[in-house]
Amino acid sequence: AKRLGREQIDLGQLHWSTGNYQPLQEGALWAGIADAYDEGVIGAVGLSNYGPKQLRKIHKYMTARGVPISTLQVQYSLLSRFPELNGTKETCDELGIKLIAYSPLALGLLTGKYSVSNPPPGLRGNAYKGV
Repeated sequence: AKRLGREQIDLGQLHWSTGNYQPLQEGALWAGIADAYDEGVIGAVGLSNYGPKQLRKIHKYMTARGVPISTLQVQYSLLSRFPELNGTKETCDELGIKLIAYSPLALGLLTGKYSVSNPPPGLRGNAYKGV
């Protein structure tokens, strides 16, 4: 926070659960963000790209520490409704965690700006192949 010239960062987020590929690091990451909240460095704890199983695990840990989880950011749009299908949205609702959608316009697919004959530049254009 100090390097940004602020006393506190509004929201600190853990971007991915490491449970599947670095499970031994997970506890240290959770403790680190909980400590940052306890010390007032961040005003709220958020997560990104956690599924229901990992979300319940970290929620249990944070609840024991007295640290609320405010948000979960996931890819969510009319074309990507996976959070509804895999139980993530239901878990957030149950635990009182606000869901934040990233890519709500599906990488530009829902903007009407792009088409098969006029795809967006870069890798996003691959979404228009075979449409």
